[in-house]
Amino acid sequence: MELMPQSYECEVALLGCIIENNSILTNAMAELDSEYFYNNNCKKHYKYFTEQYKLNKKFDIVVLTDEFPDERMDFANYFDNANVDMADYYIKIIKETSLKRKIIEFCYKAQEKSNIPFSEFIMEINNNLDELAELQTKKKDFNLKQDLEDALSELEEKSKMVGYELPTGFTELDDMLGGLHRRRLVTLGAKSGYGKTSFLVSLTNNLIKKNKKVLFLSLEMAKEEIYYRLFTIRTEINNKKILIPKLLTLIDWQNLTKEQGIMNTEPLVVIDSDYDVANISLEIEKHKPDVVIIDFLQHMKFKSQELQNFALFLSRTCRDLKAISKRYKVAIVIGSQLNKELELKASGGILENSDIVLKLVWKFRDIEDEDKKVFIDERQIEVAIKKNRGGKLGKVSLLFEPEYTSFKNWK
Repeated sequence: MELMPQSYECEVALLGCIIENNSILTNAMAELDSEYFYNNNCKKHYKYFTEQYKLNKKFDIVVLTDEFPDERMDFANYFDNANVDMADYYIKIIKETSLKRKIIEFCYKAQEKSNIPFSEFIMEINNNLDELAELQTKKKDFNLKQDLEDALSELEEKSKMVGYELPTGFTELDDMLGGLHRRRLVTLGAKSGYGKTSFLVSLTNNLIKKNKKVLFLSLEMAKEEIYYRLFTIRTEINNKKILIPKLLTLIDWQNLTKEQGIMNTEPLVVIDSDYDVANISLEIEKHKPDVVIIDFLQHMKFKSQELQNFALFLSRTCRDLKAISKRYKVAIVIGSQLNKELELKASGGILENSDIVLKLVWKFRDIEDEDKKVFIDERQIEVAIKKNRGGKLGKVSLLFEPEYTSFKNWK
């Protein structure tokens, strides 16, 4: 008897990819459960991987060989065959071969029941076809009716809201974008020193004041610096005083203490660890925010071999973040540097995977002609909407107050 359809090579390679980058489980779990695997060891290990991922537990080859000492050769084999860039292909092949096995099983069952009355036989065939159709969709529990009802219910809830669900706090920008949106990835591009972090911190301040929970991942600055900026924005104490605390007056200290008391009750989590996509996924699972803000993309944790093709790494990171935004129903805003041509660094994959792309334009700094600068307000920064999936493109002016490191609505 011939072997049933299978692809041991793809099963092994996918498990190796997951060991190397746990966040691949975000896509894998949306398509596969352990029963899709043919090899019993692969089936067992994939089930273990998914259980650990749901418990927010990271794992690598060291953890696995410690947990399963008698199976270290299996894990070494997985790891040796991993090619992270091919993970989606492995998922596709594993799913297709599993469906082929189901179809063959279905044919055997049909043959065994060929002697039952014709009407019952047809009903049995239809039931099996329905099962196969469900397996071909992304999830076994796919239910179109329920999904449509959920989508309509969500739409109805939004229609009853006063204003936008996740407002940026910048009136014109909200009117153009409709606020931030769950399941969407927003990329903010800016040249170094053009206010990227200040904008993200101002956005954070606006959101938490509206009682929207924010997970702020600071990959560049220490979390204390983020808190200092929030204090400066909220108290309008000159940033110079925060940098040189001995300049603070008694009234300044009273205002800072007052704001600290208010902020203690607001839904904000600031983390300044060196993070990759897998860590971010775990933090979202843990803190359950409405909005995730990442400052910034080029400081994401990467492996030395990924530096050889950094553009591909950034593209894959954006793709994974987009998948995470959909899985956890959160809005994700990520800062990104611009290159000398004022385009997003390694822009291809970033633009493709982002739902919205914004760019900060500081005309006063960009214009070299001193005579022309006379006619431009130094504090005016434009937010150019370069991509807006299903919405308007255009520009919005904001007021930047460098002494408070804050962005506000234009006059």
